[in-house]
Amino acid sequence: MKTMDRLLLLVIAGVLAGTYYFTNSHVPSPVEQKSVSVVGVGEASATPDQLTITFSIAQTGATTQAAQKLVNQNIETLRKGLSELGVSEQLKTEAFRTSPDYDREDWDRVSLGYQTEATYSIKLAGADFEKKGNQILQLLPEIWNVEVDSTVYGLSSLDKPKLEAREKAFENAKMQAEQIAKLSGKKLGKVLAISADSMDRDYERSYYPMAMMAKSSVAELADETTEVVSAGEEKISAQLEVIFALE
Repeated sequence: MKTMDRLLLLVIAGVLAGTYYFTNSHVPSPVEQKSVSVVGVGEASATPDQLTITFSIAQTGATTQAAQKLVNQNIETLRKGLSELGVSEQLKTEAFRTSPDYDREDWDRVSLGYQTEATYSIKLAGADFEKKGNQILQLLPEIWNVEVDSTVYGLSSLDKPKLEAREKAFENAKMQAEQIAKLSGKKLGKVLAISADSMDRDYERSYYPMAMMAKSSVAELADETTEVVSAGEEKISAQLEVIFALE
């Protein structure tokens, strides 16, 4: 019995020793972080360098020809004013339509004739595009039945602000990564990867008031110093995800 007891004790001791070795040899050791991933954001501003003014003219006549003639007369008057401003060639016809015009009287539909509505646009660019835009917006009220649909500013090229925003986004990402490296007791290493960036546009400008002042002549418009519409600025933002090595 003593021999059997000894053998049993040896077996139990062997099993316990094997279990201890297996358990301790498979405990995962802390993984040393060798990189850091951050998201940087950058923003750049740019002043629009072009302006598109869209407006509509509507006239009603007894016949389609009469309505169209009234619209054409309005356009000829406008062309003369635009010619004096040096922008008549920028006038573009966007739409031209004629349809029956009706009114309601005591639940009955009464014919008023025909209405012709024409939509035009003027695209301005160059050093004085904003000044000419103001002059045109003050010239339009002199034309009967004119409605300004929109004044849209834009950039002829987004290349420069995009580059600036992207550079600022990278600098922002690097600043974050350097702080994290310092907090972890490491040094910031080289760039391991950069993700595809995303770009956003945020347009801020003063909108054109619909109550427009009429001027008696283009000469008076040229002397006008009060701004009716301002270009404002367009903001371009970029976002980059950058992975840096930690040393």
